[in-house]
Amino acid sequence: MAFNRDNWYFNSGDTNVNATNYTIPLSAISGDAFARGISNILTVGGLPTITGLGYPSGTLYSTQTRQWYADGVPVAGETGSTYVVKLNDIGRIVGQGPISGSKTIWHPRDIPGVCGVYTANSGILNASGVPCVDGEAVLTWMDQSYYGYNLFQNVVASRPLAQINEIANYNTVQFDAVNDYFNFPTGAYNNFRNRSNGYIVAGVSDINRTGGTATHYVAQFTTPSGGTASRIALVTRGGGDNFRAQGKTFDTDAGVSSASVASADGYFVLTNEMIWNSGIMRLRRNGSQPGLDTNLVGTGNTTDTPSSTGNVGVGNATSYFPGHISTLIFASPTGVWTPAQRSQIERFVGMGIGVDVPLTGTLP
Repeated sequence: MAFNRDNWYFNSGDTNVNATNYTIPLSAISGDAFARGISNILTVGGLPTITGLGYPSGTLYSTQTRQWYADGVPVAGETGSTYVVKLNDIGRIVGQGPISGSKTIWHPRDIPGVCGVYTANSGILNASGVPCVDGEAVLTWMDQSYYGYNLFQNVVASRPLAQINEIANYNTVQFDAVNDYFNFPTGAYNNFRNRSNGYIVAGVSDINRTGGTATHYVAQFTTPSGGTASRIALVTRGGGDNFRAQGKTFDTDAGVSSASVASADGYFVLTNEMIWNSGIMRLRRNGSQPGLDTNLVGTGNTTDTPSSTGNVGVGNATSYFPGHISTLIFASPTGVWTPAQRSQIERFVGMGIGVDVPLTGTLP
């Protein structure tokens, strides 16, 4: 069989045949493709059909046994008829060839209202703008949401450290409880408004839960009036040896409410779910709710004033977090997440710390 093209390729590699005609050998049946450059692609043996769960740790199934690709790049060692989706595959197109059947893998930014996605397995950069090695100071933690709200720390002495393969073969960012923290860019505050709902989901380990400052802030957005009260916050030590979610209904009202549960050593998925319109706050741990709903403080101001500042690793200017953060997700949807949407986020965060949070419902 011959085709009138030159510069022929097979499995994206040059066949060293530069001729008008190329005869397909018998050994090419189930190869990926022949092509001249990047055009006129022919898949030998027909296109495979890809089915399965396009979510990290899910399995994809193909009707053919051949090389798998993620965003067009061959995945080393993946040449069979099945493919287990990796944590770093989120948002990628995974399939078996340049024009074959494929699936776009689930990404946390697909969930309504997600406005910040930070995973230590990618996007932790040093002062030169390249990925950090183990123990190196982190200048920038890249946001993988659609917003691009990259966390940053311009003060050298206050930069957290990258910890490579720290837990369950995944990376973390470590904070020293002395002066390490990240700032949010200004635009991030605008996502936490009075008529929205707020979520912070974090994969964390507090390594000094009974020491240091009285409150250990994983992350906080404050009120816009120049004070230090929490609009929404997640802490690993607060009101004693407790994990705590805290916040308030409206930005300028006095007082902060909280929901707590006793803390413990180890890695946890912690969620602060604040349904501001209903005055409800929930603290969730490892995919379940250990306590009752808390009524949020606030009765007066209903303006849309955004929060004034936000940080990761510190709150109230001096209350520092001692420990590791693997994944952080922030959201402010106009509606409330469904149990299925919430569990997708919590399971994803748990994968980065070796915590198995079950999925509720089905993936879209």
